[in-house]
Amino acid sequence: GHFTGIKLGFEAGFEIAQLCNDLGLNHWEFIFGLVPWLRRCQARGELLKMDGDTLDFSDPHVWVNFVTNIAFRKGWGDIFAEGGPRAAAILATGQDLIGELYPAWGQASHWDGHGSFPSPYFPYWLVTALQWAMDTRDPMGGGHGYTTNIFGLLREIKPHDQIALEKLRAVGQHLYGTSASVDPFSGYEGKAEPAAFHHDRGALKDSLGICDNIFPMLTDPKADDFLMRMDGIEGRDLEYYLFQPASDLEISKEAFYRIGARIFTAERMLAIRNWGRSKATDETIIPYLEQPEGSTSPYLRERITLDPQRFRALLSEYYALRNWDLQTGRPNEACLRALDMDEFLSALE
Repeated sequence: GHFTGIKLGFEAGFEIAQLCNDLGLNHWEFIFGLVPWLRRCQARGELLKMDGDTLDFSDPHVWVNFVTNIAFRKGWGDIFAEGGPRAAAILATGQDLIGELYPAWGQASHWDGHGSFPSPYFPYWLVTALQWAMDTRDPMGGGHGYTTNIFGLLREIKPHDQIALEKLRAVGQHLYGTSASVDPFSGYEGKAEPAAFHHDRGALKDSLGICDNIFPMLTDPKADDFLMRMDGIEGRDLEYYLFQPASDLEISKEAFYRIGARIFTAERMLAIRNWGRSKATDETIIPYLEQPEGSTSPYLRERITLDPQRFRALLSEYYALRNWDLQTGRPNEACLRALDMDEFLSALE
């Protein structure tokens, strides 16, 4: 009920969550996509029932029926099993509401500052917006690193604590090469660097099978300089030192972390080959981001709406950082050769 406003009580909520787990259903789509969309439709008198079955989500029995029908594609459950965007198209109902809740790729709002999960506030959602723009699904399955480390740290800082803010800026300079990457007053500056960093780290930790919410372990609000360390090892290097004793592969730390960039670039090349991925594809998130953000920065004290022109410039900045073509969003020859990915060069022809 914390996010949906629906008060089912702990026991009913727990049982429904376990039912979803047993049936292999995605909690996030229900809580931040499908059900919020249905409730917005219902607020204007639409989709109150399906084939005579009530969809009153204040009733736990309705939830059980709802998730079970979806899991087994039973009756109207077959429609909702397609997810919110496709269900809206099939039913020709509530299509105007989908764009408020689904950033891209048919998946619901997740750490993008908008929709039904309106966090973080500007300018931090610019980084997660870049993560969304470059992915093919909800990027937060492996991309919580920036929000947990930077926005999480920021929530421990009081807005008027200038000493802490200077320490935070030093963290940004140390981790991403620019203090603007974490500065609450920085606007569009310095957001490409952390987006690329966490794209690569996300690809790597997905391959290692380590916890997305824990790694990379970059910051510690209790440390004097806000940087995580364990037994003298800096937090940003911990994946490497966990990998070493578990593998007989002799590899340098630099080569190890370069694997993340190789994986991310390979995924981009496959998307280009198989589906014609392009800069135009990346820009499809812009209309969603043009909605007013869902929360207000205590530093800026106003809600910010995306400037599409500046976001397109930020996309170009991201492409340049990776050695991708600025017009097409495709990795160029220099990028592929630098990553020892010559086998992909033929795809550029």
